[in-house]
Amino acid sequence: MFRNYLEVLGRSPRTINDRVMYVRRFLRSGLPLNSEGVIYFVSMFKRDARIHAVKSLRLYLKLKGRRDLLEILKTPPQPNRVTYCPTLEEVKVVADAIEDLQAKAYFVLTAESGLRPGEVFNLKIGDLDLDWRISELNSYGLDVEDRAVAPTPSSNIKRSFCSFFSSKNLIRDYLEERKVNPKMPEKIFSNRKNIRKQIYMAMRKELGKTFETYALRRFFVTEMLRRDVNPLFLDMMQGRKPKAFRIMLGHYQKLTLRDLRSEYDKANLRIAE
Repeated sequence: MFRNYLEVLGRSPRTINDRVMYVRRFLRSGLPLNSEGVIYFVSMFKRDARIHAVKSLRLYLKLKGRRDLLEILKTPPQPNRVTYCPTLEEVKVVADAIEDLQAKAYFVLTAESGLRPGEVFNLKIGDLDLDWRISELNSYGLDVEDRAVAPTPSSNIKRSFCSFFSSKNLIRDYLEERKVNPKMPEKIFSNRKNIRKQIYMAMRKELGKTFETYALRRFFVTEMLRRDVNPLFLDMMQGRKPKAFRIMLGHYQKLTLRDLRSEYDKANLRIAE
């Protein structure tokens, strides 16, 4: 019943499995469904896992009509973290220092597209269009002439969209080198461990420190804002678009991929020469 409840709420399959797992662990623990039981259960987990446990139990309690327990079971507040954002010079220096072509292509594509590191790792052959310079997270036969929204959503909150990149020659060189090995997997960037190793080696060599690859997403936003890119377009350029903005565009403005790429090209963000 709990799984069906989550499906009705429109949760993604991955989220459903996660929520069901935590509730199942609670039920198997034999703890009572009261304040002492739920507090003891969530205290068994460390911070990130605790947040998921709380969210899962809150949904289960709502289903069971135990709203009396919701007040004592709240999601822990997120700590204020000082996040690092690399400069354009640092990103270019690191990119130039990466010797492995696959790692260099991954680093540059992540920095120029603004996509999450995991999303770039999940790109498959056919998701990159070198002529249009569009990295499409999901290949659903987009009509690039008149549509900018992928027909199928990745979730009820985030919509898969198209992102852009500038260093076409570097990406093409890597893909050509990749063709030499016919046994290469479908995913474009297959060796995650070695890619990260090569990137961090270049960071230590040139900067004397390392930063998480997710910081490249912050770098993208910061650099685009400095280049006067319309903030409303940044989510779309990063492969995402809020539902409210999608509805607004559908009703009031027709925005094509050509329009969006034009905005991207005006910024002239290029990491690899």
